Amino acid sequence: PSPPSHFPGMIGPRKRTQVMAPDVLTELQDLRDKLSSAFGPDTAASGFPKCGPSSGQCAAVAAVVHEVLGGDMLSTHISGHSHWLNRVAMGGHALDIDLTGDQFGFPPIQLSQAGTLYPNTRQRDVTDLSTETLKRALLLSRRAGLSLAECAIETALKTRQSIVPDSSKPD
Repeated sequence: PSPPSHFPGMIGPRKRTQVMAPDVLTELQDLRDKLSSAFGPDTAASGFPKCGPSSGQCAAVAAVVHEVLGGDMLSTHISGHSHWLNRVAMGGHALDIDLTGDQFGFPPIQLSQAGTLYPNTRQRDVTDLSTETLKRALLLSRRAGLSLAECAIETALKTRQSIVPDSSKPD
């Protein structure tokens, strides 16, 4: 994966990686636990069916995970909905990570070799996120106690608002 560059200062059939270092799995579970404790209606995008705790949280979660773990943000379509996830280097592997899989009936943490988790993923940039999504990511990172992510997302929001005061791109 390319080095993180989006926020200032921070870093069907599916094949899954079956053998991972316990510390990688522990790190992902700890991050998911922090995020899920912070999920609320005000951190979720509208228009998603309530199929799991993370319904509507994916783009905000991808922005936060990007700041915590670095790497790239990705998107795809699942069950007719836009879905965001991450690609990071962990444990010596390039991995696709989805910490919101439960909104589609999967286990909450989806982990796979890069490029094999979901079909038709494409790399995304922070400029592809709406201001509303960044505000949800800020609230999520603040509630989850992820201060470095909070600071980076807050900086991105301030920068965006000083450049384009009324930015409202759809995700």
